Amino acid sequence: MIGNNAIITSCFDPREFSFPLWMATMGAATNDGPADNEELSFARAVMAGEPWAQREVWERYAPLVNGVLRRALGPGHDFDDLLQDVFLRVFDRVTGLRNPSALRSFIYSVTIRVVRWEIRRAQSRRRRQAAALQYRDEFEIVTVDPETRDLLARAQTILDTMPPRERAVFVLRHIEGKEMAEIADGLEISLSTAKRWLKRGTERVEDGIERDTRLSVLLKGSSGQ
Repeated sequence: MIGNNAIITSCFDPREFSFPLWMATMGAATNDGPADNEELSFARAVMAGEPWAQREVWERYAPLVNGVLRRALGPGHDFDDLLQDVFLRVFDRVTGLRNPSALRSFIYSVTIRVVRWEIRRAQSRRRRQAAALQYRDEFEIVTVDPETRDLLARAQTILDTMPPRERAVFVLRHIEGKEMAEIADGLEISLSTAKRWLKRGTERVEDGIERDTRLSVLLKGSSGQ
């Protein structure tokens, strides 16, 4: 295992992140902050089912939700259908939201539940199939820097080899910056189970980085070590 976990933390934990291009591509913490009057009015319009607000909430949050789904689930999923499912659930349940300033967190919670549902569905599908799907989704790289592209591609390979449940917890915690209690609730598992899956996932990532000499060198360079 890697002796210095700061390498892993600086790479995957957005709260202590030191490589902005990775954050821009992989996602960042999304806790709701103080909302201004315009944002509150918009949220209330969404809660009231205003058609213009529903169109706007899709424009604002579809890229965010799509990124979470792809990072948490990996290859082999119909992300267009999952994205639509998230927003159908959002529009169906948002009228019950009590705090307009929590709209973003609400959308996130719905997304996590769809991740949970899709993991279960995919596991059932794999049991019925003779072989797993081999579809591989690529990162949408937002830079032409070859070193950054190489880092992201190598990290993607590690994520793609992780068991679905461990990958989901790892991504939601270290890339999306969600709290463990929220992850456990969204995936409908105990907090101790979520922590156990996170520990296993982190160990797999550490092991993958240790095995990939080039990735280890890149991460050490990005963290200033």
